[in-house]
Amino acid sequence: MVEKRENASPSEIARAVSMYFAVSISLVILNKFVFTYAAVPFPYPLFSTWYQCAASVAAIKVLGHFRNKHPSLAVIPDVVLDPNKLRSVLPLSLLFIGNIALSSMSLRFVEVSFFQVIRSMCVVTGVFLQWWVLGDKPSGSVVVSCFLIVMGFVVGSIGEVSFQMAGFIFGLVSCLFTAMYSIYIKKTLPILDNSTWMVIMYNNVISSIILIPLVLIFEGPQVLFSEESSSLVVWVALTMTGVFGFSMSFVATALVKATSPVTHQVVGATKSCLQTLVSWALFRNVISFLGFCGIAITISGSTLYSYVKHREAEARALAALRAENAPGDPAQKL
Repeated sequence: MVEKRENASPSEIARAVSMYFAVSISLVILNKFVFTYAAVPFPYPLFSTWYQCAASVAAIKVLGHFRNKHPSLAVIPDVVLDPNKLRSVLPLSLLFIGNIALSSMSLRFVEVSFFQVIRSMCVVTGVFLQWWVLGDKPSGSVVVSCFLIVMGFVVGSIGEVSFQMAGFIFGLVSCLFTAMYSIYIKKTLPILDNSTWMVIMYNNVISSIILIPLVLIFEGPQVLFSEESSSLVVWVALTMTGVFGFSMSFVATALVKATSPVTHQVVGATKSCLQTLVSWALFRNVISFLGFCGIAITISGSTLYSYVKHREAEARALAALRAENAPGDPAQKL
């Protein structure tokens, strides 16, 4: 379980935020570069996803050998699957596969700016599933934030110049997997001793195994015998995405430790803006006025949602504290 770090210095906060920006944005940009903008594009998102998962497993295995020498690596688990836990963790890993594979397939067809608009629907699908499955009725403020996101999503979809139905559908379905993952992980974490690193290890090992037949069935011949497979640039870029994908585990943990929940959410919204700007600067994809409005509205709705959820969590914590400190019934003390 990640512990919240108290009283981080300004330099530590700045370092955590800048590393999160660099790694997170680079991962998305590199994936899009590999799929579309490389001199010899590599349009195989399933293989790319498998490669990143396999790279993460290899990194966990290598770093595990240095646990005794570097205390900061003590959280890295052994690459060992417990058969008693595997059955319980498998559904979570399947949701993880659906999320990352479909996200990559969406990014293969759509621009980064529109990809961000589509992925904003993760908030809406998450709120809906929590209400439908868990009976957690959203507050009025949450409904308003979701309405903003949906409105931005519609406006952005109408204004998208390079609209691709395949990428649109893959992205929406990936949001459903993301929402289900966020619900199911709460049930799975206790099985893995509340260790996020154990979750990372299980997810990547299981994904590396299950994705192999999917890659062979849907992309195998093309990956093995295409011109793209002989491009050194493609393999360097793929390896970098694997490094950045694994590094996300470290930088996300460092960000949570160094910042408050509100700052963390603001960082997320700012990262969305920067990611759109960086992708436009590098790839020069056309963004219409409606497309720009859609991006702005979805980011505003997501930011409002994060702020509202934080205030609601603070209110619940304060109510629990007051209840704990309230004087008890005199009759119960006799």
